[in-house]
Amino acid sequence: MYSIAEIVLHIVMVMATMWIVDRYWRTFFEKKWNIYSIAIWIAFGIFQIFFEMNIGNINIGATLINI
Repeated sequence: MYSIAEIVLHIVMVMATMWIVDRYWRTFFEKKWNIYSIAIWIAFGIFQIFFEMNIGNINIGATLINI
């Protein structure tokens, strides 16, 4: 079971990761919001939450996908 502090830390790490990726991609591409980009960001956010919550027992495949 996770404590409140761990949950908050995981959420902050996911938000920071998504912010960094967004800033990185904005240097190369224009940001256009449509249904596909929103769906991709949601899927990326869910994957990051899964990755953060299982950081101690994640497999190498998920790590390579994340990188």
